[in-house]
Amino acid sequence: MEGKVFAVKTAGGSMRPAIKTGEFAIIEKAGLAARKRFRPGDAVLYQAGGKKYIHRIREIRGSTAIITDDTGVISEQEIALEDITGRIPGLLNGYPGLIYNRLSRGIRTLLRK
Repeated sequence: MEGKVFAVKTAGGSMRPAIKTGEFAIIEKAGLAARKRFRPGDAVLYQAGGKKYIHRIREIRGSTAIITDDTGVISEQEIALEDITGRIPGLLNGYPGLIYNRLSRGIRTLLRK
């Protein structure tokens, strides 16, 4: 099923401004082979605690990913790569996404002070 696309309606604002609450995000389903190609900075859909979330990969450690948001609201989490359902194509993925994430979190931290 790798490469198939589907849409999910978002709830919550932890990926603002890239993804706003109530928008539909297009997800490219990730098969086993695709999971090995995830990179830091990729925006992904994953499951944790029976719920689905969209956040960004900060780091990959073997078969796990360190996940974070773009607003600094959630704490970093470690999840298994197999829990990642898919990737949002074209949403500042890879190193541009990682740079965007750092800038976005930094600006929001400064604005909160």
